[in-house]
Amino acid sequence: MIKFPLESLRENYIHMNKTFKPSQKFVNQQFLFAAILLGLGVFALASVGKPHGIGMGILFLVLAFSHKNREMIKMMDNNMEVKLAPLASTQYIKYSDIDKVERVNEKKIFVHYKAGDKTKKLRVPVHMMEPKDLTDFLSAIEK
Repeated sequence: MIKFPLESLRENYIHMNKTFKPSQKFVNQQFLFAAILLGLGVFALASVGKPHGIGMGILFLVLAFSHKNREMIKMMDNNMEVKLAPLASTQYIKYSDIDKVERVNEKKIFVHYKAGDKTKKLRVPVHMMEPKDLTDFLSAIEK
């Protein structure tokens, strides 16, 4: 039987199992911080004439909007795709390359993995995830 390119593409397609987004609490905290900075910036502009806080408020507002619908971690069949910040590079980690998961405490969790000849560690953003998402993520990579 002759395989056409579309069939081989369909066989090699990576299925997405689960995605993890920043928690709504984290996004709301960033919006609140942006609003406070904007308010302080407007107050400083009105009283002193220096608009420094407005720029920081706008920066945090843009960051909050970028975090709102962004997928931090995408779990696939053979690997996971991790992009923790909007401007950060994407890391592709195979499940077979994961050495161990180190739980320092409830707020600090590291995933140790091999990248070529080097051993690297990924800090799991515990403060950005819902507790249920964190347990789902950890149970998926500890298998």
